[in-house]
Amino acid sequence: MPRRSQVPSAPLAQRGQTPFPAAISLRGVQAARDRLLAALDALRLADPALDESGLQELGAQALAIWERIRVLCERAGVDAQSLPDPTRRAQAWFGALCDPDERRRHLGALRVANGIDRRVTVRFYNTASLYRFVPMPGGWQLTAHQAFIDAPPEVLSPLVRLGVPYTRKRKLRLLVSAHVEGPGFQARLSALERSRRPPENAARGVWVDLGESFHRVNRDYFHGALPAPHLAWSRRVRRQEFGRYEAPADTVWLNPILDDPRLPPFVIDFVVYHELLHKALGVRVLAGRRQVHTSAFRAAERRFARFAEAEASLKRLGEKLRRG
Repeated sequence: MPRRSQVPSAPLAQRGQTPFPAAISLRGVQAARDRLLAALDALRLADPALDESGLQELGAQALAIWERIRVLCERAGVDAQSLPDPTRRAQAWFGALCDPDERRRHLGALRVANGIDRRVTVRFYNTASLYRFVPMPGGWQLTAHQAFIDAPPEVLSPLVRLGVPYTRKRKLRLLVSAHVEGPGFQARLSALERSRRPPENAARGVWVDLGESFHRVNRDYFHGALPAPHLAWSRRVRRQEFGRYEAPADTVWLNPILDDPRLPPFVIDFVVYHELLHKALGVRVLAGRRQVHTSAFRAAERRFARFAEAEASLKRLGEKLRRG
């Protein structure tokens, strides 16, 4: 749920939460990810006769890293789903690369994608966004979501060319968006996003149980028929939103700043309702662009019984936090 005003960060201790154990900071995970990405790119450029031996070695490295993360989590007594998001995404990616077929498809997609336009260097990873272009000497680097490794050339080509200047982007976005919304891509995305699902007790905050809020909202606005998503309080205050719905993991996350006994329950219910509308109404794609806050969405949002009061309460909260 987008914020109407900025919310400054607050120390975890001020919110009654415990910082993530130092033993699981796992700063080396990102370096390990970069090494595997570099190894995949080196294989792409090498003699194909070396593919199998190279992919076997890469798989052994991915398995060793994945196992190391599991052991560290076990020693610290935490669930892997409680890891910081970048580490959790990396662990899911390492796990995917343990599959020989996944490694082969990954390497094949790298060769196809990097042969489309010499100005664009392509890599695939379990990213938080579908794709991202970064300028680099002589061109751009495209980091595309791992789920794109199964995309055919007629999808990879427009994806790569989205980063090239002086090209017409509308048709390219339409082609990429049509693939992204398809069942095959969504299934791959969901498989990788399973690690984003929160622990079972993540709905219980210090003061507020999101499960209770969901049952009230589901009863009053969805006739009790909406299947329950995973519910969780985020581990840190986010500056841009009070809540968020992640469809691939079917999870509603709420900003921990709302876990406050001074807030009336209807304010929490309104944020939960907003996120459940995303689950119920889905995404509309128009001219290659994803639209979530459509006119139908806004009309449904205003059906909340205390819409104006909830909006006003959230606005006051944002203003108060901004003033410190």
